[in-house]
Amino acid sequence: MVMQYGVSTVPAIIFFVTGLYRYYTIRHTATGAVRYSISFKTKVGLSVLMGFAVLSFIITDFVLGSSNSRSSLMNQCSLDYFSLIYVVDAIAWFAGSALIVFEYKRLHSEAWYANKLFWVLNLIVIALTVGLLWNEYMENQFMLYSAVSNFIVNAILVGFMFNTEKRTAFNKRPTFEEHLLNTPKQS
Repeated sequence: MVMQYGVSTVPAIIFFVTGLYRYYTIRHTATGAVRYSISFKTKVGLSVLMGFAVLSFIITDFVLGSSNSRSSLMNQCSLDYFSLIYVVDAIAWFAGSALIVFEYKRLHSEAWYANKLFWVLNLIVIALTVGLLWNEYMENQFMLYSAVSNFIVNAILVGFMFNTEKRTAFNKRPTFEEHLLNTPKQS
């Protein structure tokens, strides 16, 4: 139970500290007119999706009875109220989505210590959780499905992390106007 509900919240708590620090370090940076790339939209969409998925775990725990095979480990232990810890994770995912947009509008790259660290830590924690609670996950299809989904989304986000071009003072993100100037006109 500690692994499932205690350790899994550590990345969210770390993100709240690092994400808030990131927000305060760039909050006075001027915003630019940006064109949102497909990879950016995908990252934001996946982060928002994860926030809603985590919220669905709470609903699942309270709606399903402990005898239901689709209930979570906490529900099966008759500790439904512990699933409220997922609210912290959901808020972290939604705040992470907002921080990505905030950074992008200010023409900054994502800081390694905010969202990127959050994604990597989530990936590590879900891998450890499934590894340590393998038997429980194999007996419960819902828990296995949610863990695999969580792992896949975090792995995709980590993949984007390594695939995204870092923006610096010398390699700035193109503004919307620059994009229009570089786009060939169609007749």
